[in-house]
Amino acid sequence: MEVVFTNQHSLFGGGLALAHGAKGAGIEIVASVQHYRSPTVVARLNGRGELLGEYRHFGHLYSPQTVSSSAVSGDLVVLIGSNDVDSTSGGEFPVIVVLDPSKISGRSEATTTRGFGFPSSMAEVVYIRIPYSDMDNAVDAVIDVVRPMAAGGKRWSFLVAGSESTSGSCFEYVFDQTWRVESVLSTDANARIRAKMLDKGLVHGQIDQRYLNALKNSVEYWDGQEWKREFCLVHSAPSRN
Repeated sequence: MEVVFTNQHSLFGGGLALAHGAKGAGIEIVASVQHYRSPTVVARLNGRGELLGEYRHFGHLYSPQTVSSSAVSGDLVVLIGSNDVDSTSGGEFPVIVVLDPSKISGRSEATTTRGFGFPSSMAEVVYIRIPYSDMDNAVDAVIDVVRPMAAGGKRWSFLVAGSESTSGSCFEYVFDQTWRVESVLSTDANARIRAKMLDKGLVHGQIDQRYLNALKNSVEYWDGQEWKREFCLVHSAPSRN
Protein backbone atom coordinates (compact mmCIF):
# COMPACT_ATOMS: atom_id res chain seq x y z
CA MET A 1 0.00 0.00 0.00
CA GLU A 2 1.64 3.23 -1.12
CA VAL A 3 0.48 6.41 0.60
CA VAL A 4 1.16 10.11 0.13
CA PHE A 5 -0.01 12.99 2.34
CA THR A 6 -1.78 15.57 0.17
CA ASN A 7 -3.46 18.26 2.29
CA GLN A 8 -4.70 19.41 5.66
CA HIS A 9 -6.95 22.24 6.80
CA SER A 10 -7.02 23.43 10.43
CA LEU A 11 -10.70 24.28 10.78
CA PHE A 12 -13.41 23.13 13.22
CA GLY A 13 -12.49 22.03 16.74
CA GLY A 14 -10.28 19.12 15.75
CA GLY A 15 -9.62 20.08 12.13
CA LEU A 16 -10.92 19.01 8.76
CA ALA A 17 -9.55 17.51 5.58
CA LEU A 18 -10.75 17.34 1.99
CA ALA A 19 -10.74 13.86 0.49
CA HIS A 20 -11.48 12.44 -2.93
CA GLY A 21 -14.35 10.05 -2.47
CA ALA A 22 -14.73 6.71 -4.18
CA LYS A 23 -14.78 6.93 -7.96
CA GLY A 24 -17.43 9.41 -9.06
CA ALA A 25 -18.15 10.70 -5.55
CA GLY A 26 -16.19 13.95 -5.93
CA ILE A 27 -14.59 15.89 -3.08
CA GLU A 28 -15.83 15.09 0.43
CA ILE A 29 -15.15 16.69 3.82
CA VAL A 30 -13.90 14.78 6.85
CA ALA A 31 -14.25 16.87 10.02
CA SER A 32 -13.09 16.03 13.53
CA VAL A 33 -15.49 17.57 16.04
CA GLN A 34 -13.99 17.55 19.55
CA HIS A 35 -15.38 18.38 22.94
CA TYR A 36 -13.09 19.67 25.66
CA ARG A 37 -13.61 16.22 27.08
CA SER A 38 -14.12 12.86 25.42
CA PRO A 39 -15.63 11.81 23.01
CA THR A 40 -14.77 12.85 19.44
CA VAL A 41 -17.05 12.61 16.42
CA VAL A 42 -15.44 12.27 12.98
CA ALA A 43 -18.04 13.40 10.46
CA ARG A 44 -18.13 12.76 6.72
CA LEU A 45 -19.92 15.31 4.56
CA ASN A 46 -20.39 15.69 0.84
CA GLY A 47 -19.40 18.79 -1.12
CA ARG A 48 -22.73 20.44 -0.30
CA GLY A 49 -22.13 20.02 3.43
CA GLU A 50 -24.69 17.26 3.86
CA LEU A 51 -23.87 14.74 6.58
CA LEU A 52 -23.13 11.26 5.21
CA GLY A 53 -21.91 9.50 8.32
CA GLU A 54 -20.35 9.69 11.79
CA TYR A 55 -17.50 7.76 13.45
CA ARG A 56 -17.61 8.09 17.24
CA HIS A 57 -14.55 7.56 19.41
CA PHE A 58 -13.98 7.85 23.16
CA GLY A 59 -10.89 10.00 23.57
CA HIS A 60 -9.58 12.69 21.27
CA LEU A 61 -8.88 12.53 17.53
CA TYR A 62 -7.69 15.64 15.73
CA SER A 63 -5.51 17.03 12.91
CA PRO A 64 -7.03 14.92 10.11
CA GLN A 65 -4.76 14.61 7.08
CA THR A 66 -5.66 13.29 3.67
CA VAL A 67 -3.63 10.34 2.46
CA SER A 68 -3.76 9.08 -1.11
CA SER A 69 -3.46 5.32 -1.36
CA SER A 70 -3.16 2.74 -4.10
CA ALA A 71 -5.07 0.32 -1.86
CA VAL A 72 -8.47 2.04 -2.18
CA SER A 73 -10.28 3.94 -4.92
CA GLY A 74 -10.56 7.12 -2.84
CA ASP A 75 -8.40 8.81 -0.20
CA LEU A 76 -7.71 7.71 3.35
CA VAL A 77 -7.61 10.05 6.35
CA VAL A 78 -5.11 9.91 9.23
CA LEU A 79 -5.95 11.28 12.70
CA ILE A 80 -3.83 11.52 15.85
CA GLY A 81 -4.86 11.73 19.48
CA SER A 82 -5.74 9.45 22.36
CA ASN A 83 -7.98 6.57 23.35
CA ASP A 84 -9.41 6.77 26.86
CA VAL A 85 -11.87 3.86 27.01
CA ASP A 86 -10.05 0.92 25.47
CA SER A 87 -12.24 -2.16 25.68
CA THR A 88 -9.47 -4.53 26.79
CA SER A 89 -7.06 -2.81 29.17
CA GLY A 90 -8.49 0.54 30.22
CA GLY A 91 -6.58 3.77 30.66
CA GLU A 92 -5.65 6.53 28.24
CA PHE A 93 -2.95 6.09 25.61
CA PRO A 94 -1.87 7.83 22.39
CA VAL A 95 -3.09 6.52 19.04
CA ILE A 96 -2.72 7.01 15.30
CA VAL A 97 -5.85 6.09 13.34
CA VAL A 98 -6.18 5.59 9.58
CA LEU A 99 -9.77 5.66 8.28
CA ASP A 100 -11.39 4.97 4.93
CA PRO A 101 -13.90 7.85 4.83
CA SER A 102 -16.00 6.16 2.14
CA LYS A 103 -17.00 3.64 4.83
CA ILE A 104 -18.10 6.26 7.37
CA SER A 105 -21.81 5.80 6.84
CA GLY A 106 -24.68 6.37 9.23
CA ARG A 107 -23.72 6.34 12.90
CA SER A 108 -20.98 3.96 13.98
CA GLU A 109 -18.38 3.67 16.73
CA ALA A 110 -14.71 2.78 17.01
CA THR A 111 -14.19 -0.95 17.45
CA THR A 112 -11.88 -0.42 20.43
CA THR A 113 -13.95 2.21 22.28
CA ARG A 114 -17.39 0.65 22.31
CA GLY A 115 -20.22 2.05 24.40
CA PHE A 116 -22.17 4.47 22.22
CA GLY A 117 -24.76 1.87 21.28
CA PHE A 118 -24.04 2.08 17.55
CA PRO A 119 -22.73 -0.60 15.17
CA SER A 120 -18.96 -1.03 15.03
CA SER A 121 -17.32 1.02 12.32
CA MET A 122 -16.16 -0.51 9.06
CA ALA A 123 -13.98 2.53 8.30
CA GLU A 124 -10.89 1.63 10.35
CA VAL A 125 -7.91 0.58 8.23
CA VAL A 126 -5.02 0.86 10.71
CA TYR A 127 -5.28 1.61 14.44
CA ILE A 128 -1.94 2.07 16.22
CA ARG A 129 -1.25 2.23 19.95
CA ILE A 130 1.89 4.09 21.10
CA PRO A 131 3.54 2.83 24.33
CA TYR A 132 4.50 4.79 27.44
CA SER A 133 8.22 5.09 28.17
CA ASP A 134 9.71 4.42 31.63
CA MET A 135 10.05 8.21 31.97
CA ASP A 136 6.31 8.60 31.53
CA ASN A 137 5.44 5.71 33.84
CA ALA A 138 7.73 7.05 36.57
CA VAL A 139 5.58 10.15 37.02
CA ASP A 140 2.21 8.88 35.72
CA ALA A 141 2.51 11.25 32.78
CA VAL A 142 -0.17 11.76 30.17
CA ILE A 143 1.35 11.46 26.71
CA ASP A 144 -0.13 12.30 23.35
CA VAL A 145 0.67 12.19 19.66
CA VAL A 146 1.52 15.86 19.28
CA ARG A 147 1.88 16.28 15.54
CA PRO A 148 2.89 14.57 12.31
CA MET A 149 6.25 15.49 10.81
CA ALA A 150 7.78 15.16 7.37
CA ALA A 151 10.13 12.18 7.53
CA GLY A 152 11.22 12.27 3.90
CA GLY A 153 10.65 9.73 1.16
CA LYS A 154 7.60 7.60 1.81
CA ARG A 155 7.89 7.52 5.59
CA TRP A 156 5.53 9.06 8.11
CA SER A 157 6.80 10.51 11.36
CA PHE A 158 4.93 11.54 14.53
CA LEU A 159 6.07 13.32 17.68
CA VAL A 160 4.82 11.70 20.89
CA ALA A 161 5.26 13.80 24.01
CA GLY A 162 4.38 14.01 27.68
CA SER A 163 3.08 17.26 29.07
CA GLU A 164 5.70 19.66 30.41
CA SER A 165 4.02 19.56 33.81
CA THR A 166 4.73 15.81 34.04
CA SER A 167 7.53 13.94 32.27
CA GLY A 168 8.08 16.27 29.30
CA SER A 169 9.45 13.30 27.33
CA CYS A 170 9.41 13.52 23.55
CA PHE A 171 10.06 10.70 21.07
CA GLU A 172 9.68 10.53 17.30
CA TYR A 173 7.97 7.44 15.87
CA VAL A 174 8.70 6.69 12.21
CA PHE A 175 6.51 4.43 10.07
CA ASP A 176 7.05 3.12 6.56
CA GLN A 177 4.52 3.57 3.76
CA THR A 178 2.52 0.52 4.90
CA TRP A 179 2.24 1.85 8.51
CA ARG A 180 4.71 -0.62 9.95
CA VAL A 181 6.79 1.01 12.68
CA GLU A 182 10.31 1.47 11.37
CA SER A 183 12.18 3.23 14.16
CA VAL A 184 11.89 5.34 17.30
CA LEU A 185 14.16 8.38 17.73
CA SER A 186 14.94 10.36 20.87
CA THR A 187 14.77 14.16 20.84
CA ASP A 188 17.34 16.51 22.41
CA ALA A 189 15.04 17.35 25.33
CA ASN A 190 15.06 13.78 26.64
CA ALA A 191 18.71 13.83 27.75
CA ARG A 192 18.13 16.77 30.10
CA ILE A 193 14.87 15.38 31.46
CA ARG A 194 16.28 11.90 31.98
CA ALA A 195 19.36 13.24 33.78
CA LYS A 196 17.08 14.85 36.38
CA MET A 197 15.07 11.64 36.74
CA LEU A 198 18.27 9.61 37.17
CA ASP A 199 19.38 11.92 39.96
CA LYS A 200 16.06 11.34 41.74
CA GLY A 201 16.23 7.59 41.21
CA LEU A 202 13.03 7.57 39.16
CA VAL A 203 14.58 5.74 36.18
CA HIS A 204 17.68 3.67 35.52
CA GLY A 205 19.98 3.41 32.51
CA GLN A 206 20.44 5.58 29.46
CA ILE A 207 18.49 6.10 26.26
CA ASP A 208 20.47 3.96 23.83
CA GLN A 209 19.56 1.94 20.75
CA ARG A 210 18.41 -0.99 22.85
CA TYR A 211 16.07 1.33 24.75
CA LEU A 212 14.66 2.79 21.52
CA ASN A 213 14.22 -0.67 20.01
CA ALA A 214 12.23 -1.70 23.08
CA LEU A 215 9.84 1.22 22.49
CA LYS A 216 9.56 0.31 18.81
CA ASN A 217 8.78 -3.31 19.66
CA SER A 218 6.09 -2.18 22.11
CA VAL A 219 3.99 -0.45 19.44
CA GLU A 220 0.69 -2.34 19.09
CA TYR A 221 -1.84 -2.73 16.28
CA TRP A 222 -5.55 -3.36 16.75
CA ASP A 223 -6.96 -6.16 14.56
CA GLY A 224 -10.59 -5.41 15.39
CA GLN A 225 -10.71 -7.73 18.39
CA GLU A 226 -7.34 -7.61 20.17
CA TRP A 227 -3.99 -5.81 20.30
CA LYS A 228 -0.98 -7.33 18.58
CA ARG A 229 2.70 -6.43 18.66
CA GLU A 230 3.10 -7.41 15.01
CA PHE A 231 1.67 -5.29 12.20
CA CYS A 232 -1.92 -5.96 11.19
CA LEU A 233 -4.86 -4.16 9.64
CA VAL A 234 -8.22 -3.73 11.36
CA HIS A 235 -10.39 -6.59 10.17
CA SER A 236 -13.94 -5.46 10.87
CA ALA A 237 -16.70 -7.95 10.14
CA PRO A 238 -20.15 -6.84 8.91
CA SER A 239 -21.77 -9.19 11.43
CA ARG A 240 -20.09 -7.52 14.44
CA ASN A 241 -22.53 -5.48 16.52
